[in-house]
Amino acid sequence: MARTKRPSVDDATTTTTQRLNVQVESSAYERLVIHCLKSKKGAGEMVTELINANLRQWRVQQNDTARVGGKHRLDSDGQERESAAA
Repeated sequence: MARTKRPSVDDATTTTTQRLNVQVESSAYERLVIHCLKSKKGAGEMVTELINANLRQWRVQQNDTARVGGKHRLDSDGQERESAAA
């Protein structure tokens, strides 16, 4: 009898996931659950698809001139000032 290959650690998906705890209205939750049942998808997969389809992807660039804990700090007008702690 042929043996079926068991999935190994190497076969696992490499996508990372995050846990999400949200509060939604009762009617929205019902719609989500019914949509998941009808499309045979999990709620997490459905929410991920909705996020990918409807939310803009923002790009955050590193700003080397803004020093958070350094000796010099930028004020709201962009002027560099000495911090009081220094």
